[in-house]
Amino acid sequence: MPQKIILGIKNIYWILRGRNSGRLITTTLRNQLIISAAYLWRRLLFNTTFITITGSFGKTTTKEFIADILARKYAVSKTIGNWNHRKFKGPEMAILRTRPWHRFAVLEVGAEKPGNMESAAKFIKPDIVVITNVKRSHTLSFPTPEAVAQEKSQLLRHMRPGGCAIINQDNAQLTIAAVPAKTRIIRFGETEPVDYHLLKAESRWPERLKLTITAQGETHEVQTRLLGTHWTPTVLAALATTSQCGVELHDAIDTIRSIEPFWSRMQPVYLPAYGATIIREDSHGQLDSFEVSLKFMEEAHAKRKILVISDFSDSNLRTPARAKAMGQMVMRCADVAVFVGPVAQRAHKAALAAGFDAAHSHAFATTAETTAFLKTHLHDGDLMMIKGIMSHHLPRIYLGLIGDVKCTLDICQKQTGCDNCPELGFSWNPSLEGLMSPPGSCV
Repeated sequence: MPQKIILGIKNIYWILRGRNSGRLITTTLRNQLIISAAYLWRRLLFNTTFITITGSFGKTTTKEFIADILARKYAVSKTIGNWNHRKFKGPEMAILRTRPWHRFAVLEVGAEKPGNMESAAKFIKPDIVVITNVKRSHTLSFPTPEAVAQEKSQLLRHMRPGGCAIINQDNAQLTIAAVPAKTRIIRFGETEPVDYHLLKAESRWPERLKLTITAQGETHEVQTRLLGTHWTPTVLAALATTSQCGVELHDAIDTIRSIEPFWSRMQPVYLPAYGATIIREDSHGQLDSFEVSLKFMEEAHAKRKILVISDFSDSNLRTPARAKAMGQMVMRCADVAVFVGPVAQRAHKAALAAGFDAAHSHAFATTAETTAFLKTHLHDGDLMMIKGIMSHHLPRIYLGLIGDVKCTLDICQKQTGCDNCPELGFSWNPSLEGLMSPPGSCV
């Protein structure tokens, strides 16, 4: 047993004995208690099947889909929001919220540097592992897709004996070697042979994502509430996983029809005051995610398409090159371009150099200036996407359209969304239902 677990157990013992009553419980001690309690509790939950989800994109939405489908039939616990990293004790707290009567625990697990996934895998000892995809992410730590796959595959290496691996066949060659012997393997994707085969995917706003798949010897139409064809691995993984857990495929497909996009994950919000629809994709700045978002906007049908962007990450491009790339991005899919943040002026000039209409390209240094502009320029029928890196906290632009935002930080290192931040200036109330994530959602 790891030394820190032994130390944590000793601390639990002395606290229970009352020896710690006069001592301050420090952050370090608190973390040791959480780790130790979760480690022990996981080993006692032998009747609960633990499902872990990882991948470069789509972990949170996949987790929500699997949990919602299973919850129609079973008692289920799940990770709250996207609290998926051991740095913040996300997996530990998800385990501690699980009770013996929960038939399934659905956890998402992320990694920022080598070793994160192995640590989580040994701790959780999953029964079912779902790998949605392998893409470029956290490139400072994982410079190649192969490095990403090596890290993600640690969940497979440390599965419980006789477990089940749900794998995206389209990049299975990167992860399949890690699957232990005697493990059931269920494959999904476009590349045959697969158990859940994608035949067709359509998503052209205002229509939502619709899939045609073959599974269990039949062809099925799967209607979702999601935006963008890049969500197909999420849907296929959810269907494959829940079928392995005892849910009839037609019941799972029926449930998916009503599952809304998760907060700030290509989430459409209609604002009656402006007659405009906002696509919240405001905290995901990886370059690969930019590509799929731009494709969605390019194919969308709307009176006017507005793209609000700050910058992208997971690229080795320097600032001038990123600015040039963003200038070219708006040419593909926007009628109006709004650049915000430290690179805004450069990106604006790059857009003009690429031939974008100067009357419809705008640059602002702050989110507050951007919100003020949009309040007077949004019109009925507009489709606007907000896209940028988390440290710029672009949700404040959207939130400023529905409330009075007080936060004026240019850069914020908090790794959480703005909806529930105490610095925001206003908080959720029933009148904002559906417009703002409620307390405890951990967006």
